[in-house]
Amino acid sequence: TREIVTTGAPAALRLSVDRSKIIADGQDVSHVKVEVVDADGNVVPIADNLVQFEVTGAGQLIGVSNGNPRDHDSFQAPQRHAFNGLCLAIVQSNHQPGQIRIRAKAEGLTPSEIVVSAESN
Repeated sequence: TREIVTTGAPAALRLSVDRSKIIADGQDVSHVKVEVVDADGNVVPIADNLVQFEVTGAGQLIGVSNGNPRDHDSFQAPQRHAFNGLCLAIVQSNHQPGQIRIRAKAEGLTPSEIVVSAESN
């Protein structure tokens, strides 16, 4: 069974990561998925909000994307427009163990934050 619902207006950002723990070797990465969601937590498939990223701690932002073949904005910019309600940030560890804090915000939406741990081998 599959249920399809009509979404409301964009209300918030939701972040998730493919890996919550990475190696603090200056090379390992984690992909941060950003979803633009309505008040009920449904992804808004027509959302194109400009999402701004801030990364602090034991890592850095090394790239952003959204899967839109017509978008020619820089992949190294600290922001990206959502495409079909989604975009992506890639964070990389530095050589120090610790937490990498990723914060995403967009005008008029509730921001979101997630933490990735960079650990010694």
